[in-house]
Amino acid sequence: MAAHTHRLRNDAERTTLVVRVRRALMTRLWEMLCAAILLATAANLLCVAARKGLTVDESVIAPAGYYHLTARDFRPVSEHPPLVKLMSGAALYAAGASAPP
Repeated sequence: MAAHTHRLRNDAERTTLVVRVRRALMTRLWEMLCAAILLATAANLLCVAARKGLTVDESVIAPAGYYHLTARDFRPVSEHPPLVKLMSGAALYAAGASAPP
């Protein structure tokens, strides 16, 4: 009877190991899929950015975002949500740009 209990324990351990390996493989698969999507998106962005220049709003949105970051005032260019403006302003801020007098 002891051999039968030992075999059941080994079967349970083996099943647990198989489940862990499957989970690890699925996690790795999803990570690789996400990385591939991000790389494809980045490649698309770089290809499009090389062909296109600034749009009409970008000459206004980026300085407004910089003003949002430095002065904490969200009144300029209030017709658009602040997220993209803040991202544009953060790039200017990181580049060391200064506000005009």
